[in-house]
Order: sequence, then C-alpha cells, then structure tokens
Amino acid sequence: MGEHVGVSQARTAGVRVSKGELVMYLDSDNQMLPRYVSSMVAGFRIFKEEADALYSGQFILERGNLSSVRFGMLHKYLLYNKNFIDINCLAHTRKSFEKIGGFDKGLDRFVDWDLVLKYAAKNRLKALPIFESKYRINLENSISIDASLEAQMMQMRAKHTSRQSLASRPSHEWIYDHGSFPPLELDEFYSGLRIVIIKTSSVGLLACIKNIMTFVPQPRISVIDIHSTKKKGEHRIAIGGESLTILARNSRREAIAFALSYWGEDVLVLDSNARLLENSLPILAKLAFINHDDQVLVLERIVAGGSDELSQHMPYADPNYSCDVSISSVVSNVRILPTFFLHGVFYLNCLSIFGAFFRKSHSYDLQRALESLPFCEEMQHSEFFQIRHIEAPVLDATNFNGV
Repeated sequence: MGEHVGVSQARTAGVRVSKGELVMYLDSDNQMLPRYVSSMVAGFRIFKEEADALYSGQFILERGNLSSVRFGMLHKYLLYNKNFIDINCLAHTRKSFEKIGGFDKGLDRFVDWDLVLKYAAKNRLKALPIFESKYRINLENSISIDASLEAQMMQMRAKHTSRQSLASRPSHEWIYDHGSFPPLELDEFYSGLRIVIIKTSSVGLLACIKNIMTFVPQPRISVIDIHSTKKKGEHRIAIGGESLTILARNSRREAIAFALSYWGEDVLVLDSNARLLENSLPILAKLAFINHDDQVLVLERIVAGGSDELSQHMPYADPNYSCDVSISSVVSNVRILPTFFLHGVFYLNCLSIFGAFFRKSHSYDLQRALESLPFCEEMQHSEFFQIRHIEAPVLDATNFNGV
C-alpha cells in the first residue's frame, strides 16, 4: 500500500485482493493449528445458507505458556458488553463482508469487535465449539496494548448503542434485528394479554404502570403485592388519581400461580422495577407466535454497569457497562447448550421472575410445576414445561437512573 493506513484499511485491502469464497484472518503474533481451516470450511457446509460468519474457540498463551481458553455461547448482550470473539478465530463469506460494510476505517482498536457485532445484528453469526487456533498476549508490539483503549471503545460503542441511551434510543437502532411485526397481529397479541406486576418494593410501581401505558394501548394491568405486610387478600391504593386494586400474596411463586389460574389469559409477569423498551413487546409478540410450543419465554433483564449484581450474575462481563443477567452464573441456569448454537437459543432450567411470558394454553401444566415447588422462589424446567430465554429486553430500574 506504500504507507501505514491502519489495521482496518489494511485488512479491507487484503480481503479485496483475495480470491476465495471464505475469508479468514491471521495476525503475525498468532497461530492457526493444522485443522483450523478445514474445520471452519466444514462448519460452513454444515450450516449451508444459515450462516454468514462462524467463530471458534482459542487457546490463550501468555509469554509462551498456555494460560486459558476462550470460547462462549452466542449471547448477544454479553457480546455487546464485552467481546469474546477474536478476529483470528472468525471466518466469514466474501459476499457478506461488503454487504455489512466491512471494517470501520475510523477505528484503530476494536475493529474485530465492531465487525462481529455487525454480523450478530443480522442473526447470521454462528459458533463452532472447536479449538484450532492460538492467541498470544503480552507481546510488546501487539496492537492489543498499542492504542488508546477508552476513547476507541467509546467510539465503537457509540455506533451501536450505549448504557446511557438504552432507555431512550429507538429500538431499531439496537443490535437486534427481528424485522417488523404486522400491526394487526400486534394488536391481537395485546388484546389477549394480561400484564401482572409483581410489587417487590415500596417504590417504582407508578413508574412501571406509566411505562407500560406508553407502549400498550388500553393495557389490562393487575398488581400483586408481595412486599406488603398486609395478609393475603385485596386492598386498594390511589395511583395517578385513580383507585387500583392490589392483590396481596406471600411470594413470587404464589403470585404467579394465582395469576395463571385466576385470569385465564396469556400473562406477562413484570417486576415493579422492570421497564419496557420500545421493542420489548413487539419482539416478544413475534417470538411468542413463532415459538408457540414454548410455555415460558424469559425476557432479558438489563442491569446497569457499576452494580454489584451485574458482576455476581455475569462474572465475565465488563462491570462498567450494562448487560443481560437472565442467564446467570449464580444459579447456573442454562439447561442445555446446543452443539453449534444455531440460533442463539437457550433453554433455562430455572429463572427468578423479573420479566416472563406465560401461555394460557399451558396454564394447567405451569400450575402443577409451581405446586410441586412449595419452598422455591424460582421456576424450574421440568417435564411439564420449557423455559426459553429470548432477546426481548427490559431494564432493571433499580440500577438505571431516571427510568
């Protein structure tokens, strides 16, 4: 090229002069093992037309010695929070590279992270659980320690979304791309939906109700109070100039069991600290329609960076930035990891209810499961029903200011 133009333009130039249908990368300080190329090619043959890009695992070497391995399931919000896919274990098709815009020449750092997020945004990124490459760290000439980190990270994050704008940014600018949902079907979904708020603290209920009314026309809202010192039964409170009936129960489990048996509708259960985003319910409606055999759909619980809870649930996340904690290391609740993570779908063996959708068609099975767990505050995957984690986000207002 005749002059130093930066890593993005150098890699882009390399892609454009290459001839193959698939593109792979190798930095000078890293290594492909003998079966890396053949394994990635085989992966594309397995996926056929389902994948534009694949990633695999890596052996991490520090000063020449194996120190760790790097590989993770395709959890999009964790991927936004912190990159765990290095360019040296990423392969993509040539035609998709230009389509998504290639490397950003304005970035000196995190160009691989930026590229990975572009592929993840279109749901065309898949994982191969193989380890056929080595990544070396702590080399003096490595780009990994050569550029300013914070400014470049903020620049990259600004392209996708940021913690500050999660509550207000239009949903179509998120990294999730689920397409549009027909208005008529969305209205039909709302008409058969009961939203049950589990009141878990002395504050936040009014804000939760106002948040729901922002996105749902004439919502049917019910409140079950598990925070009150009142005995089981009903009481009324004034909210926004109107009187609202509050049902008192002793636990989340008991509250959900009551909701499923009493109203006989599809039920969306929200913690009183949960806040919907513009795309939360459209994504839920679409995935509920597509995946009609799943009895429980768990929404993402987005916890703000800087909270102790984030680090407890997601120890590998960057603690300074928001992340979904529905998949939690505290309870180790991922039930089965599919071999190739075809669609980024996770079935959970249990969940602590913060935002979850329950189908009326399975209410009897759900009640049986709840009754079998009299001392448990968590729903558990069983023979009666399946719990699926979906990419419909809700914010935990406990950690976000002003929502």
